[in-house]
Amino acid sequence: MQFFMDQVIIEFKEGGVLTLGPTGDTRDFNWKIDGQDLILSGDLEGIKAEFSLEIKELSKDKLTLFISAQSMMDQAKKVMGSEFDEAMSEIPSDVNINDMVDGTSVAITLNKKS
Repeated sequence: MQFFMDQVIIEFKEGGVLTLGPTGDTRDFNWKIDGQDLILSGDLEGIKAEFSLEIKELSKDKLTLFISAQSMMDQAKKVMGSEFDEAMSEIPSDVNINDMVDGTSVAITLNKKS
C-alpha cells in the first residue's frame, strides 16, 4: 500500500520495508506487525531506533494508528538515552511536561491512494 499526504510518501512494501519522507528525500525503515502493534525500526541520524504504534484499524485500504504522548516519551527516552534527558532539561521551568503528556494521544488514519 502506498499513502500520500501532500508531498510526503508513506509506502509499506512487501518484505517489511517502509519508505517514508518528502518526495525526493525518502528514507527506508523496517516495519513489522506484532499482535496489535506496528513496529517501526531503523537508523535515525546515527541512532538505532525502534518505535511501536498501536493498530486501531487495518484493511486493504485504510490504516489507523494510535500512540499516547506518554508512550511516545517513554520510547524516545529508551532510544535517545542521556540525549533525551539533556533535551528535556532545556524545557523552561514554568512548563510542566508531565501535565502536557498526561492523557494526551494522537491517532492518524492513512487511506490508500487510488
